[in-house]
Order: sequence, then structure tokens, then C-alpha cells
Amino acid sequence: MRILLISLPLLALSSNLSAENFKKFSEIDEPLQSMLEDSVILQDQHDKTLKSLLHEIRLLRHEIQESNKNRKIEEVILKQNHILEKLDQTLNSSIEQSRKR
Repeated sequence: MRILLISLPLLALSSNLSAENFKKFSEIDEPLQSMLEDSVILQDQHDKTLKSLLHEIRLLRHEIQESNKNRKIEEVILKQNHILEKLDQTLNSSIEQSRKR
């Protein structure tokens, strides 16, 4: 779009427009050029914001993955502790039964 607006005055000159018509065209072109520049600036800001948000999302995703890993590790440890408690109870019960004999 920017190239089009910049090349329009050249097109106007090459198509043998009168100087008066070219001046009118240039007057219209200036606000359009300004609007286009503002639009490009806003788009750049929008892109930067999106990149920043994507970066934050990636960081959060990584934190969630780490949290899930830690949670899984904690779950495994709890299961191991539960198994060890059962094993301890079974061993204690076996020891008591063998003493009774």
C-alpha cells in the first residue's frame, strides 16, 4: 500500500496530468500518506504487543509444564510412601506372627 501511494504521483506525472490536477492529487495524497504512516506505526505497536504476549504465554506454558512435572514427582513420592507404609505394616505383622510361633 505504501509503495502504491508513493508511486501514484509518478503515475500522475507520466500520464500527462495538468499541473493543477497534480497539485490537487498531491493535496489528497498527503493526508493519505499520513494515515498510512499512522497505520504502519499502529501495526508495529500491535505486532510488538502480540510478540510480548506470545513470549509471556510461552513462559507460562513452561511454568505449567514444570509444575506438572513437580506434581507428578510429588504424586510418585506419595505413592512410594504409601507402598512403603504398607510394606512396613506387612513386615511388622509378619514379625509379630513369627514371634507368636
